[in-house]
Amino acid sequence: MGSAASAAGPDDFAAACRLLAAGRPAAARADAARRFRDLLDSGEFDPHGLFVCRGAGGTVRGAVLAQ
Repeated sequence: MGSAASAAGPDDFAAACRLLAAGRPAAARADAARRFRDLLDSGEFDPHGLFVCRGAGGTVRGAVLAQ
C-alpha cells in the first residue's frame, strides 16, 4: 500500500527541509535545508504548499513543495 501526502505542520518543517535539500551535494545540504526553512518561516515560500509522506511510525519520508 502506498503513502498519501498530507499537509506539513510546523513540527514537520525541519525534516521536510532536509529532504528537499537531499539532492544537493553533501557539503551544501545543511545550508540548503536552513535556507528552505528560512523561506518557509518568512512566508516567501507558502508553508501551505509543503506536503509530506510518512513512513511507519509517522516518520517523514518524503516532501514536496508546491508554490
